[in-house]
Amino acid sequence: MTTVHPRIQVTPDEELLAALERAAVRWPGVSRSELVRRLALAGDRSGLEERARRTLERRAALQRLRALGADLHEPDERERLREEWRR
Repeated sequence: MTTVHPRIQVTPDEELLAALERAAVRWPGVSRSELVRRLALAGDRSGLEERARRTLERRAALQRLRALGADLHEPDERERLREEWRR
C-alpha cells in the first residue's frame, strides 16, 4: 500500500506478538500493521492520561501542604521574603 509517510520497521518479539494477539481480539479483522499503530496510539494516550493524573495529584498535595502551613508565618513575612529574593 502506498503512503506519503515514511515507514518504520518493527521486529515482532514474543512480547509484541502476545500484544498483537490481544489487540486482534479487541479489533478483529484489522491488519497487523494497523494493530501496531492502534497499540502505539493507545499507549501514547495512556501515557498522557498518566501524566495528567500525576499533575493533578501533585497539585492536590501542594494544596494540602499550603493548608497545613497557612498560619505558620507572620502576616508580612511573605512580602519580606520576596524582597530578600529580589536582592
